Amino acid sequence: MRLPAHRAPDRERAASADRLAAPLARAFLIASAAAALAGALAAQEVRLPLDHYHRLLERARLDPLPAVDAASPVALESAELRIELGPRTALVTSELSVAVQGDGWQSVDLAGSGQFLRLEVADAASGGDDSGAEVRLREDGGALLVRGRGRHRIRLDSAHDLGIGGEATRPRRELQLALPLAGHVRGTLRGHGSDEVELTQGGALLTPQAQAADELRWVGAPGETLHLTALGQGLLPRGGDQPLRFSATVRADLQLTRLRRELAVGVELNVLQGALGELEIELPEGYRIQRLDERPLAGWDVEDGRLQAQLLQATTSGFRLDFVMEAAATSDLVAAPRIEVLGALRSRHLVRAAVEGDGILSLHDTGSGVELDDAGSTRAKSADGADQTRQRSPLYQVLDPQRPPQWRLVWPDQTEVLALRVDSLVVDAVVGAAGEAIYNLQLVVASRGPSEVRLHLASGFRLVRAERDGRRLRAGLGRDGALVLPLSSGAGQQSFSVVGVLPVERIGQLAGGAPLRLPVPRASAPITEVFVRAQLPSDWSYRLIEPEREVPSHVVENRSGGALLELPPGFVALHASWSALSSDPGDLGIEVVEQRQREEWF
Repeated sequence: MRLPAHRAPDRERAASADRLAAPLARAFLIASAAAALAGALAAQEVRLPLDHYHRLLERARLDPLPAVDAASPVALESAELRIELGPRTALVTSELSVAVQGDGWQSVDLAGSGQFLRLEVADAASGGDDSGAEVRLREDGGALLVRGRGRHRIRLDSAHDLGIGGEATRPRRELQLALPLAGHVRGTLRGHGSDEVELTQGGALLTPQAQAADELRWVGAPGETLHLTALGQGLLPRGGDQPLRFSATVRADLQLTRLRRELAVGVELNVLQGALGELEIELPEGYRIQRLDERPLAGWDVEDGRLQAQLLQATTSGFRLDFVMEAAATSDLVAAPRIEVLGALRSRHLVRAAVEGDGILSLHDTGSGVELDDAGSTRAKSADGADQTRQRSPLYQVLDPQRPPQWRLVWPDQTEVLALRVDSLVVDAVVGAAGEAIYNLQLVVASRGPSEVRLHLASGFRLVRAERDGRRLRAGLGRDGALVLPLSSGAGQQSFSVVGVLPVERIGQLAGGAPLRLPVPRASAPITEVFVRAQLPSDWSYRLIEPEREVPSHVVENRSGGALLELPPGFVALHASWSALSSDPGDLGIEVVEQRQREEWF
């Protein structure tokens, strides 16, 4: 069916209406959703009383930020203080660097105590201009008033009273100085002389006093109070109020000859308090003063065995007195002479003995002596100009004068013995469990003519090396099986080193039974002292049969001159020493106590 032509416009209008209806539908749906959301939000509304609402509103309101101040109109940038100490007053010169940014008079706190002497504007700092700057003190003296923009250097002089410690043993000057509140504070100190300076509060010394005796540099804490103390030298007691206190050190060197005993004494006194003008020393019995250094004395005398001396001038520090005494030789057993400084608060007694000529000196009893150094020998000229050997003992400190060390002196009578002796024999033996020992022997021999010294070693000894004074030596065997060590020509001491292997008893077979006998060589000359270090396996425990022979390890190490063998791992060492005074010193007996149980590690 064909429509009439006049209906076509109607269809176009219908299509256009459909196109307009779609957006309107979407807008309607969006509006409906918004209305639903608004309803949901309205359902969550909270209702509060009016006063409660106002309180919450007040708490939620933020305070306004404080207004930022403008730059400070004045600032104390730095302070340099020069302190000059006097007997009772200190002069303080302060150089202040002040930056002024405001107009009119500006105030700078000083916080200082004392009497102000002078105030002035110094030369301008770098980049500043002091033209027109004015300064003055506030009426109460507690602040500095400055007017004029720019950076100014201001100088201020003030005097401060010192605290004086007149009743102290050491004179004391004290200064308490309030430091300005500046960016940094530093300064110098003069006028202290030789006094000891301390900054106990408010600052610290920058320069060691020993490096700058005339001027010390220091740094301070701004705004703090500087506490400075200058301590002088010790004062003499006034009117005898302070008792005399002093210490004494007595050194006695005893020289022994066949006919006499010569004792060189040095007494050092150190005054701790008071002044020493007189001295009294108790002398050993039987000794007489032969020479005395009288330089520090006004006079001296000996009465009832006591030396009484008067000084030229009383001393508050100390002095030294030297004198020489002599006594006749009455016995071959010589004890260290007792010399006592009467009235000393503390005394230290040192003694050493030495023998001139061919005598043999050995230690009989240590007493209360403590060994301070090693024994040895010196070379000297005899009366006829010939070289003479002096055997000397170690230096001992005697802890109890009632128990001094004692020495025994032997004078050989045979020509052969007089010409040759072994001053010391060191035996360093490493004893293995298999029945062999490595022997390291060190000998010091004194000779006056003989051409050889003989060592008698146990059977089976095998020589490895021999040296004399550090050089290899070809040693021979004598008809009696002794090891022959040739001596160099000339008198004096010679050192020998002998290394070899020697069969010994098996240690395992001796446990709990017979002792181990460690052979010590015999010699063709008397042996003065014997030193032994026995290195033994640590599988067993050991002790000396003669425990009085046991000595500390350093005694043997010092006498060997560092020539001992290195202690093997798993070994322990026993150290022994005794005076032989014989060509056959005998063996060293060692008891094998028990076999140690080895720990098993799982």
